Amino acid sequence: MKYLISITIIFTFFACKRQIDFNIPEQEKTLVVNSNLCVDSFISFNLAYTQSIKDNSQPKKENNAVIELFDKDNTTLLDVISHKLSDPDGYYESTIKAIPFNAYAVLITLNQSKKYLANDSVPSRTVGKIVKIDSTIFQGRAN
Repeated sequence: MKYLISITIIFTFFACKRQIDFNIPEQEKTLVVNSNLCVDSFISFNLAYTQSIKDNSQPKKENNAVIELFDKDNTTLLDVISHKLSDPDGYYESTIKAIPFNAYAVLITLNQSKKYLANDSVPSRTVGKIVKIDSTIFQGRAN
């Protein structure tokens, strides 16, 4: 038994480790838009940028955008959203509540020059069934 433990310890401390360097070219940072469309809740957005796989910091957030929320046909402007200083970085919240099965279009303008257009839709309400749990089973026996 001592022999087995000794061999295990020796292999643990003297295992081969080799660092492999690889070159990943830097890419241009791209805006990422996460929309939160929950039924009967205010529509909200989170704007951030992509980052290198080698970068361990938090992604850079975008606080200088103007978001225009339209109906599904891009004909009716529903809301204009700007970042509020009291909100977390990159967070934008509308005064419009999401309606089930509705589709929305979003026009995001950065620094009055770059524009992004996105479409999203609201899923239906989810209905869950609550199941009563009156006991637990541990190791095959009821407690």
